[in-house]
Amino acid sequence: MKCAAACRKTGVVLLDEIGEIIRRARKERKMTLKQLAEETGLSVSFLSEVERGVANVSVAALARVARALKLETIGLAESGREADTGKEKRKEEVTLVKKDRRIRILQPGYDAVPELLTSDFGQRIDAMYVKLKPGFESGPDPFAAVKGEKLLYMLEGEAAMTVCGRTYELSKGDSIYYPASSPIRFQNTRDTDAEVLVVLVSR
Repeated sequence: MKCAAACRKTGVVLLDEIGEIIRRARKERKMTLKQLAEETGLSVSFLSEVERGVANVSVAALARVARALKLETIGLAESGREADTGKEKRKEEVTLVKKDRRIRILQPGYDAVPELLTSDFGQRIDAMYVKLKPGFESGPDPFAAVKGEKLLYMLEGEAAMTVCGRTYELSKGDSIYYPASSPIRFQNTRDTDAEVLVVLVSR
């Protein structure tokens, strides 16, 4: 698949082009769409559209599909490698992510490109670096379906963030903590880039 090859080379995850990988993994496991729907809590019609490439899948839904198919969450779009389910990760396990090896997540309708600071998405704690161009205004949050809490820290610049209808002005060094499922709107109203660190703790 062209997308899979590109992902391996660039570390970019194109969430709207992974249907072929999902379908292949499902068939290899002799799993029906109905069975996958029962495992993930997603509808059969939605999963069918994702596999046919006519519907985009959010990061949260992707994580559910990956767990059901026993695939690495972000690795699903990179290479279709199976996760090692025979061993539990040791608590002392250390993973290093070099700056030039970060996985970038492209989401249709979301102009910013989050870069994972963790080795994969779907762990109990995920961290992302996001650069927001001047004039950026967020669309739907691709991670809003994840249950848990978020902490956003302003690394550089200034921005306005609306959480549950209330707007907060953020400057360099400021941080804001909120439920991951909260409706948010993020704006960079300045003429310089804004850089943020987002930490997501899943339940």
